[in-house]
Amino acid sequence: TRGPLIETSHLNHLIQYHKPDLRVVHAAFPSSQTVEHKKEEFLKRRITRAQFLSLNDIIDSHSPGDFELPDIETFTQQMKKIDVGINDFVVLYDDNYIGPARTWWTLKYFNIKNVYVLNGGYLKWLEEGLPLEEGEPHKVWHRDNSNYAFKENPDMIVDFDTVAAESQLNSKYQKGNYDLVDSRKESQFKGLDQEPSGIRRGHIDGAKNLFFRNLIAADGTFKSENEMIHEFEKAGINLNKGSIHSCQKGVVACIPLMIQDFLGQVGKNKLYIGSWAEYGSKEKPDISQKELENCLEKFSKDK
Repeated sequence: TRGPLIETSHLNHLIQYHKPDLRVVHAAFPSSQTVEHKKEEFLKRRITRAQFLSLNDIIDSHSPGDFELPDIETFTQQMKKIDVGINDFVVLYDDNYIGPARTWWTLKYFNIKNVYVLNGGYLKWLEEGLPLEEGEPHKVWHRDNSNYAFKENPDMIVDFDTVAAESQLNSKYQKGNYDLVDSRKESQFKGLDQEPSGIRRGHIDGAKNLFFRNLIAADGTFKSENEMIHEFEKAGINLNKGSIHSCQKGVVACIPLMIQDFLGQVGKNKLYIGSWAEYGSKEKPDISQKELENCLEKFSKDK
């Protein structure tokens, strides 16, 4: 493996040798296609031993935000359906990285440590003629409940108030605890594109723009480590400082977050799930003096 990435040849080897704790998951992100269509395609043809999981299954459908985290009971129920336990070796794939990267982050949030994203995804698997299966996936055998003893890691997320305070620290004082990384395309970041009703154009003050696709090569695999390091440095991001990652709705931001966690210091990067959909809906962020003082205090201690 290369950090969070696993190569097609490695996964094929694990499948052929029947690694007992291997869990292959088609982590679908329903965007232009519906969940039903994705599931139909999955039943027609998929990577051997795969189970199906839609990103919709592991979000809070009752939250006002589109992609908020589910409660631990809902998450546990979904993991039992596909028999993914806390100590399993999980490989996620789709025909792009959006669903797998956000699912990777969500599984990490609930303390599943051995989670990987297939480099090149399903398309590379098909191109290489690697093993496929069809029909209903194999029956899931539930294990003892201790295999599903998940726990949350709230330090992996930040809220609006924290981002607003970090924004002021970065833009006014150049003393931010974190780099603020926006993974939307440049035209959105610069406010050139139309936004949905109620959301202003632009970006979080003090943020740096790294479009997530800049980390992906023309053949659909991730670029080399040196090339990806160059992309972060070109955007002015300190890999070892730790970053707060955002995008439009807290999904594609998980792609550069996942890569920074590999290239920099593991565990120092956080996700702002509300992202621009929340931040851009507030004309003037209401930064509490206490929040700013807390951030300044943390900065002085870290130094």
